[in-house]
Amino acid sequence: MHGLKASVVFVALLARTWIASARLRRKLVGVKTPREELIRRYAPASSFADVGAMWGVHGRMAFVAEESGASSVTALDVMSPTPEYIAEHARRGSAVHFVQGDVHDAAVIGPHEVVWCAGVLYHAPSPLLTLERLRAITQGVLILA
Repeated sequence: MHGLKASVVFVALLARTWIASARLRRKLVGVKTPREELIRRYAPASSFADVGAMWGVHGRMAFVAEESGASSVTALDVMSPTPEYIAEHARRGSAVHFVQGDVHDAAVIGPHEVVWCAGVLYHAPSPLLTLERLRAITQGVLILA
């Protein structure tokens, strides 16, 4: 039992050290979010869907996909487009297609080669059903955050 307790203490100490070093690294170096990098890697020449495009980000990831050369971009959300999204869409002369609707409704959004979904699952009444639906509309890569 003594050896098990020592192992648990060691793992806890190791975890705290790793977390502290990661926080320090972020402060010293700064962290560039990998989200946009992932979109830039997978979106070019692909159809791209941003599921949950509005809340707090105002279509930002859809615009990144468009900048990256996606063949078509759909921004989907249950809420209306935000004033920030509308202004940015106009400023860019963007071709991003906004759809207000629920990802669970098959008539709302069809298949896309790349699907981006961040900050949606923990709002869903049935996360497993949402994952199944995301998989159904993903023809290639699902980027889930």
